[in-house]
Amino acid sequence: MWVLVCWGCSSNPVSQVSEDLSLVLSITNLSKFLIPDRQNADLVIGVSIQVDVVNTVDVPIQVPFTITWTLRDGDGSVLGQVSQQLAGL
Repeated sequence: MWVLVCWGCSSNPVSQVSEDLSLVLSITNLSKFLIPDRQNADLVIGVSIQVDVVNTVDVPIQVPFTITWTLRDGDGSVLGQVSQQLAGL
């Protein structure tokens, strides 16, 4: 299973090219947990993916911004996608 994160901010987003994102963002503390079915622990009903994304440059992130997660199978086909607008705390 592959998870792709696409990120942009403001009206001039950083391109989704990996090299550009690597200059701007650092991904740390990646954790993945299976969510078992409560009635049958042998079944998996979900996956929890937790990650910290750190802005590594001296350019402020405009808030709110939109983060998009895409779930892909082993062949790269899209299984699902969700976008969420995040605001500062």
